[in-house]
Amino acid sequence: MAVTYVSVKITHVQLSLPRRQHAFARIENHYFVNKGFFASDSFLLDNIEKIKYIKTVIVQGRYDVCCPLMSAWDLHKAWPEADLRVAQDASHSANEPGISQELVAAPDKLKYIFKETAPK
Repeated sequence: MAVTYVSVKITHVQLSLPRRQHAFARIENHYFVNKGFFASDSFLLDNIEKIKYIKTVIVQGRYDVCCPLMSAWDLHKAWPEADLRVAQDASHSANEPGISQELVAAPDKLKYIFKETAPK
């Protein structure tokens, strides 16, 4: 993954953004500048054995350019127990109908899985 760092002095933009958007942008940019919160780009894949037991649904937008579909596919290949759901009409935002439908459906699917695997 290639990252370009740009230093920008915030002036009038800071005052024109609503507080929530400004706070979100600061948090998001903190992670970009500090290379996220993993030690390496492959940290999750390198340590997948530690979380494989967790029942998981991976939701990915087909047209996501921020987090390409290949990333979700690589994660699913390393973690085939996880259910990969691709929203065919969506990109990155949880507010898009395809993504939000999958996110709403995921807990119900997990609830069913937990009922099926619970000791009797």
